[in-house]
Amino acid sequence: MNLASLLSIPPLSKVQVASRAVIREAGFTGGPSTLPFWFFQCVRDGLLELRSPGGYMHRVSPHDVCDVVPAEPLIVGAMPRARFTERLRLSARERQLSFGPHLFEPAQVMWVTKDKWARVDSVYVRFLSEEHNHDPAPIACSVTDESRNFLNAVARRDRLPVVKYGDHPSSCAISRERREYVSARRRAGTFLKSTLKGAENVAVPSDA
Repeated sequence: MNLASLLSIPPLSKVQVASRAVIREAGFTGGPSTLPFWFFQCVRDGLLELRSPGGYMHRVSPHDVCDVVPAEPLIVGAMPRARFTERLRLSARERQLSFGPHLFEPAQVMWVTKDKWARVDSVYVRFLSEEHNHDPAPIACSVTDESRNFLNAVARRDRLPVVKYGDHPSSCAISRERREYVSARRRAGTFLKSTLKGAENVAVPSDA
């Protein structure tokens, strides 16, 4: 057990990266927030694997995280890789006759790619049952037609990493300053103004 695992960050949570070195390596050039939020993917070798909204991947130390915005799970029906490989041995007719919902398992979507028509293409998942996860990182799997239709409706970069055909990846998962940050800055400003005003009203004793 390590610190990265102990944090138990839900998949797709927005994690704010505080490492200037990591930000420079990612080519982050700034924006509404100085420090970018990236989507949490998994834990690998004691590090947090994160992806930017446009798909850039980097592994960071848990000590390089300064804020986390928990996410709701994005669940679809996906076919485990071993099951998909087994079906490749069948004839086209056998695959068609044996096709059904029993081939798919609940899985958490981690990131997707889109084609030049902006339709969801590859879907990278982690299965809810660990027996189907043969790699610590998300892998591309076939999903049900219903799941693909669902993802076409919700797969946006404010929800999960989306790699788009011929597109420039965005750097931060949050496009505007968080409300609690704005509120905290306003409260701090009000407090400072009140303090300064009070100091001006205090009589300064003379030396005479």
